[in-house]
Amino acid sequence: MDREVTLPDGPEGASFARRATARAADLWRLDREMTDTALLLVSELVTNAILHGTPPVRLSLRLDRDRLRVEVTDSSPALPELTRPEPDQIGGRGLQIVQLLAARWGASSSSRRLGKTVWFELSKMLR
Repeated sequence: MDREVTLPDGPEGASFARRATARAADLWRLDREMTDTALLLVSELVTNAILHGTPPVRLSLRLDRDRLRVEVTDSSPALPELTRPEPDQIGGRGLQIVQLLAARWGASSSSRRLGKTVWFELSKMLR
């Protein structure tokens, strides 16, 4: 089962992505914990794409037998870097959160067009 949407430019893109993710999770009857984790990680990746990437930003959700895979693609070729922010630094922790909560994650140059795809996977849990 797949869902793919192009997100609106600007800050409303993250809320649009969360709503699309919540609708898919409900349709696919995902466990509440998995849904909450997916919503948090989608928010992190989409916010990074909006702040540091280049439109258009696309969200792809794919449910296989045993996993949920989420991809966020934008037109910027610059791959994100996992950094260790200073304690008083305001941002820079999004990918650390993804690394901690996802079963797997990564980033690669997009095969569909110029740009990149940042993705994560969660182990599937049903209600």
